[in-house]
Order: sequence, then structure tokens, then C-alpha cells
Amino acid sequence: MLTLSDAIIIGIFQGLLEWLPISSRGNIILLITSIMNLPLSDTLQLSIFVHFGTALAAALYFRSEIINILLRKNLEYHKIFLFLLISTVITGIIGAPIYVFIEETLIYGELILAITGIALIINSFIQKKTRLKNDQLKTPNIKDGVIIGFIQGFSAIPGLSRSGLTTSSLLFRGFSSEDAFKLSFLMSIPVSIGASFGSLIIKSNFIIDQLVLATLFTSFIIGYLSIDILLKLVRRIKFWKTCLLLGVIMITVFLTGLIF
Repeated sequence: MLTLSDAIIIGIFQGLLEWLPISSRGNIILLITSIMNLPLSDTLQLSIFVHFGTALAAALYFRSEIINILLRKNLEYHKIFLFLLISTVITGIIGAPIYVFIEETLIYGELILAITGIALIINSFIQKKTRLKNDQLKTPNIKDGVIIGFIQGFSAIPGLSRSGLTTSSLLFRGFSSEDAFKLSFLMSIPVSIGASFGSLIIKSNFIIDQLVLATLFTSFIIGYLSIDILLKLVRRIKFWKTCLLLGVIMITVFLTGLIF
């Protein structure tokens, strides 16, 4: 049975890992089933629903930009609105069937953790070679929305990092590191909220009690603080080094799982 301390720990994990290219959901599932020895019955759904807290954190942090996007203040915000709309729809089309399949079969994507890690290491060397600058200007378009939304849909597989997929893909599409992170954060809001409520519809017997709310609140607080820290980190260091470090971490986590 989930305790208050368990709920807080899960919330802390979610708030810290959601923005990093390390699957927060995959690690939360591992935390709940292996370390906390809790039953698997509601693990997958709780791991999805807890993203609602970090989605609210991102919405609060980028509240002024979200208002401008919704009002489509200028051409740039209009393009971002279309990008988010299209990417969210595409993500739902790809991700929903994957989630239902995993819910029925309980198949997880630990191997993809290593694949994403390798991709990040490759990306780090590409970043070093191309020397993308933080002042590079690029506005997302419809094609970006289709491509990134399609790729983001596969993050429904536990072990596959949503932020890692979207951030790396945006970098490959020519966005600066800071813009890639910011767009990835913005993409997480509608997708996480939609996934949370969608999972409630699919599995209607899931109970939202005080412990679940404690998890959401904790993930909201930690997630809000970690966004600011990560964006400051991106501005200060060369991003290819970050990709290299995180890629090595992901592969290490995967290999550690094989050993233990």
C-alpha cells in the first residue's frame, strides 16, 4: 500500500527527472515495483497521472508565454500555437494505442533507455562539430510539429524519455539548445494533461486519494524549481557536454539494470 513517504519520494523523482533525457516514468515504475515493493496493478497509470504535477509546473513557469501563444499575439506565437496543436494531436494518435497495448501486456522499454543514451552521445558530437549558438533564431513550423509529435508519441513506452526524444529531435531540426528545451517543456503541458485524464478514462477504477494528490503536489513543487535550474544550466555550459554526460548516465543506468 502506498504511504505518504512513498508518495513524496515518487513526486520528488518525477519533478527532478521529467525534464532530463532519462525516462521519469520508466524510473518511477522501477521505483514503485522494485524498491517500494508495491503491486503492479496501478503502477503504470500512477506513473502517467503523476505527470500532471510537472505539467502544471511548466504551465506556471511559462504562463506569460502560454498566454501569448493562446492569444496568438504575433506571427511567431501563431506558428508556435500551430506547432503545439499539431504535435499534440500527432502524439495522441501515436501514443494512445501504444499505451493501451502496454497496459494490456505490461511490456516496458528498458532497451530504449540505452538506445536514447547512444543517440544523445552521437548528438553531443554533432553539437560540438556544428557549434550551434544560443542566439540562433528559428521558429517551429507545421513540418516540425508533425515530425516532433510523431517522435514524442513513442514516449508512451516506459523507458523512453519524452524530454530526451523531443529535445534531441528539435536540436537535429536546427533549434538552439535553449529553444529546444523551452519547446520541449511547452510540449509536455498538453500531452501530460491529456495523458493523465485519458488514463483515467481508460482505467476508471483508479482512485485519486490524498496520497496521489500529495505525489502531484510534490512533483509540482520540485518540477517548478528544477525547470529554472536546468534552463540556467543550459545557458551557462556548452550543450554538447550536457548531451554527452546524460547519454553516458542513461547507458550506465541501463547496464546497471542488466547486472542487478
